[in-house]
Amino acid sequence: MRAAVSLLCVTLWVSGSAAVPLREQQGQETLASVDDVNVLTYGVLQLSDTVHHIYQSTARRMERVNAALGSQESTLNSLRDTAAQATHAEQQIRHALTQLQLQTAGLYAQAAQMRMMLQRAEQEEAELQRQVNHLETTLRESTSNNIRTLKELALEHSKALKVVLKWIQEQRQAVEDQGQQLSQLQRQVRLSGKQ
Repeated sequence: MRAAVSLLCVTLWVSGSAAVPLREQQGQETLASVDDVNVLTYGVLQLSDTVHHIYQSTARRMERVNAALGSQESTLNSLRDTAAQATHAEQQIRHALTQLQLQTAGLYAQAAQMRMMLQRAEQEEAELQRQVNHLETTLRESTSNNIRTLKELALEHSKALKVVLKWIQEQRQAVEDQGQQLSQLQRQVRLSGKQ
């Protein structure tokens, strides 16, 4: 563009000095003087130079804007990826928390059943102990013929009592194990809730 303007100016300048018409040939038309053409040419050169600088400066600004937009787009894509990963992690934590809550509810139900069984066993143990005490009292008061029968009965009750006591110990141990598992699950649920 600059070359075309320069060529135009040179052409006007060269043709302006040689083509100054005489008044007889032109009639009423007056042509511009060489100085006027030179001033106009200088103005056109200044204008084209200014337009060229504005074009270059605008191009540089556009490059900077494009670079900034590319950087912003990269950051936005990175944020989208991070948000997707966070959503996936949140879903996994919620799933794990739901599983822990289900396991905890199951353990609570098992613990309640074990407590009821333990209470029944303790009641049966108390009843057996009462019967043994009653038998011992009866043994002391009964005659010698009945003593042998009562001793055998007492032995049977004693054996039954030992079996019940062993079962009660096993149930107590099972309840303690369930309690420990329940405590561990509660700690895990609290830790999952804090995260």
